[in-house]
Parts: sequence; C-alpha cells; structure tokens
Amino acid sequence: MNRRDFLKNSFKACSFLGANSLLSNFLASNSVYANEFSANNKVLIFIYLPGGFDGLNVTEPDDAAFRELRPTLATDSNNLINLDSYWKLNNICEPLKEIYDNGDLAIFPACGNPNGTRSHFTAQDFMRSGFSSISKDGWMNNSLHYNQSANPFRAVSLTGKLNRILKGPEFASNFTSVSRSPLQDLENLEFSLLNSVYDGFDKSKNSFGSIIKKFGSYMFDTEEVMQRLVDLGDYQPAASANYSNSRFASYLKTSANLIKNTSVELLYMDYPGGFDTHQNQNLTRNFSDIAASLKSFYKDLGEKMNDVTVIVGTEFGRTVIENSNKGTDHGSAGTWLAMGKNLQGGMHYDFRPSFARSDLFGRNALPIQTNYGDVVIEALDKHMGYKNLDKVFPGFNYQGVGVFNS
Repeated sequence: MNRRDFLKNSFKACSFLGANSLLSNFLASNSVYANEFSANNKVLIFIYLPGGFDGLNVTEPDDAAFRELRPTLATDSNNLINLDSYWKLNNICEPLKEIYDNGDLAIFPACGNPNGTRSHFTAQDFMRSGFSSISKDGWMNNSLHYNQSANPFRAVSLTGKLNRILKGPEFASNFTSVSRSPLQDLENLEFSLLNSVYDGFDKSKNSFGSIIKKFGSYMFDTEEVMQRLVDLGDYQPAASANYSNSRFASYLKTSANLIKNTSVELLYMDYPGGFDTHQNQNLTRNFSDIAASLKSFYKDLGEKMNDVTVIVGTEFGRTVIENSNKGTDHGSAGTWLAMGKNLQGGMHYDFRPSFARSDLFGRNALPIQTNYGDVVIEALDKHMGYKNLDKVFPGFNYQGVGVFNS
C-alpha cells in the first residue's frame, strides 16, 4: 500500500466511522510502536459472564446441607472432580483440571461485591467503573489514564462495541476480528481532501485540533504497520490449541493473535450468552464452551502465559436455594477464576461456608468472603505493575488476595 492509497483509505474510514470512533479505533490498532512493546509487556484479560453466573453449579461444595437446598440442581457426585477435600469441579469443566493441576488456575468460590445490590444494572455499573463507587469512566480506561505510556496500542474490547469498562479519556479499540480491514468497502474519496483537512487541523490551536493532529501524525507513520496488522488474519495458533468454532473461542483466538503480535495491555470481552437462570437452569453448553476455549488459549500461549493473566467474573452469584422453576435467583457471592503462570493457583477461600439458612446472606445466598475488587486490583498492581490505583478506584479499601506475583 503506497502513501497516497493509505491516506485515501484512512480518510474514507474517517468519513464512515466518525472522528471519535476512528480516533479510538485507529490509534489503538495501528502503531509504529507495536513491535517495540510486544516482547515483554504484561497483559490482563477480563472476561465478563453476564446475568449473574451460578458458580455453585461449576465449583460445588461436598456438603449435605448444600445438596438439600438444591434437590434438582446439585450435580451427581459421579460427575464431580476433586479439587480439594471440600470443593469439587463439575465435569463439564474438565478441560480446566489440567490448568488447575499445573498451579495456573486460581478459583475464588465465594467472591463478589459487598455493596449488597441484586440489581443487574447497578451491579454491572459497580463492576465496570470503580467497585466501591460508580463513575462515568471504566476502570480499564482509568488504569491507562493514571499509568501513561508511550505505547498507543493498549486496550481492546472484543465484543463488537466499546464497553463502558473501556470508556474514558484514553484511546481504546473495539473489534471482534483482525482478519478484515475496517477500511475496506468504502467509497473512494480524494487524497487532496484529506491533505487539506489535516493541514487545517495541524494549524489549529484548540484541543480537538491537537487530537486530530496527533491522529494524523500516527497515520503518516503507520502504513506498513497497518498492513501487517491486517495480515494477522492469517494467524495460526499453536498445534496444541484446538479452538472450536464458537464465538467465544474466536474471541480468545483473536486475543492470542493480538498478544503475540502487538503491544496490547488490556483486553475485555463478554461471554456471548446470558446466565440469568431463573428457570430450567442448565449451564452445560455454555460452560463447556468456556472451559474448552480457555484451555485452547492456555495451550496456544504456552510460556507466554507468564505475561498474561485472565480473570473471569460476573456481577453477582445466584441463590444457594433453587426456586420452584428449577432455577436460581439473584444472589450474592459467586465463583471467579484467574488463570496464568504468574499467580498462586488453587482454591482461595477463608473458611468452609455454612449452608444453614440462618447463616446465608439474606437467608438464601452465599456470603462473600473475597471482594472481587481485591482480585482485579491486585492483578493490576502485582501482575501489570500499574500505579496510582487509589486514583483509579477512589474510596476502595484495597486489601489484596495474596495470589498474584510481582
């Protein structure tokens, strides 16, 4: 691609996507710094399970009182895999057992936000903004804002639109695949028009003009890098990684591609399916996909997992007690997972929970032992090495969980 064609196509993208969208997508995904930062940078992936995921259907306690509260939904003991002397893994998650046995999977079976809300929308707002408070900007974006870097390719949302968790003052990108250029299939516009527009902003004294100037500066320096990133669509995973054709598997395959070939630091994705299981609860299909896809990603990255931490979480767990529709309602604590070679794997909980109704939160839900904010913040602190976390999460009393290594 020559300079003239590159600039023509870039302006076509600008006219199609609009300035704000293009700035965030283009600057995040096209940079002469991509190779410079890709060798040793740390990466954090946050995977959100929407709707309030029932972790007690994945990691189950070996407890008679628990089974009495779930006469239909408790898993047959023949379909459970031992994790420790008390917690078992549903065999639909069998692909995770190898990662667990390697010490590379940490499980938090009683994890959540102590604010007590059982509203999806409020709980999601807490989880995406500040954990202890709700702000207009997401914690991922604020993490970048208070940890400045010369690396312009830092954050990506893989779920088709820029999630609130990545909205804020710093540039972030959103896309689901790198196999296709966003500049294709747009009508042809004149190169001279782009030149005149850019020249005008180059002379501008206002703040928006300076942003456009910065955008233009990156454009002029990134023709070859743009083509290289488009070519990443030919990515071939490691032979041991057997990704399925599911959409979630494709998100993780794209993530592996970006981690190996670019300077990305933060990745976000939703699981493409809901977990609001008020009736006829059956997590077999969804979590079989999650477990198999995570193992494929783990195999694909191999030793690169020393630089990568994956956190899987949800806004709240489900009730311990199953309802009359053979489902579960909005609860409190749930199961969160962290995967990587730079952490202390195993089951992480303070004590065995009591399933006497008088000991349950609201008499029907598992009480929280681990604040999910501590899981995420410790990963940002110890694994990513980010600073100024008191500014990223104002008002949060960070305790840590003792799982992530520096």
